[in-house]
Amino acid sequence: MKILIASTPATGHLNPLLAITRILLAEGHEVIFLTGSAFHACIESTGAKFVALPMRADFDLRDILSVAPELKDIPPGLEWFRVAIERIFIDALPAQHQGLQQALREYQADVIVGDDMFFGVLPMLLGPRSKRPPIALCGTSFLHLAREDGAPNFLGLPPATTEEQRHQYATIAREYDEAVDQPSIRCLNKMLSTRGVGPVSVPLFHSVVELADAYMQLSVPSFEFPRQIPSSVNFVGTPPIIPG
Repeated sequence: MKILIASTPATGHLNPLLAITRILLAEGHEVIFLTGSAFHACIESTGAKFVALPMRADFDLRDILSVAPELKDIPPGLEWFRVAIERIFIDALPAQHQGLQQALREYQADVIVGDDMFFGVLPMLLGPRSKRPPIALCGTSFLHLAREDGAPNFLGLPPATTEEQRHQYATIAREYDEAVDQPSIRCLNKMLSTRGVGPVSVPLFHSVVELADAYMQLSVPSFEFPRQIPSSVNFVGTPPIIPG
């Protein structure tokens, strides 16, 4: 089988997919790996075929300010996070999508495997199912879905145990939605409209969990916040750690 793996050019996303790549290659599959040029050598060291992302998405997130230099002048907080989402993930979406299309034309992959923040798959997931191969995504962090206690993700808030906490979280969630989610959704939908698909109504990070043909969470259920788990989500445990 030909498998196209697409990764956000960041080590925390790349390394789990490299471990999966090694498993697939050992089982005799052909793997084409699409990511940033900075990771060319480590991809080819596995035996996979390396393909570079188009220029607009070909960056190295080990140097985040090279991608979004304006973050240097924004204090930590919700505005910083919104700008990071838009510059790093949404702005790269068209080039990532272009890279996927080019790789599919050249290699005719049977399936696409991506990480949870490679949003270049969104135009395919929102488009006709008949015009693309199956898409399976891997959750390399916590599961990006709404929490039962109403707290927004990414803020490190522990599960609510009292009604007072739930009320506090509701206030925080409204502020977060106004400052981060809604502006990001508008930015995302504007970008998706240029690809002839959309709109979406859920936050960017939630969208791929809900739309993927299969979503492999590289963890176990007991690590997650209490929440409803969609049937498309499969907990598969952590992949083997690659030495070095």
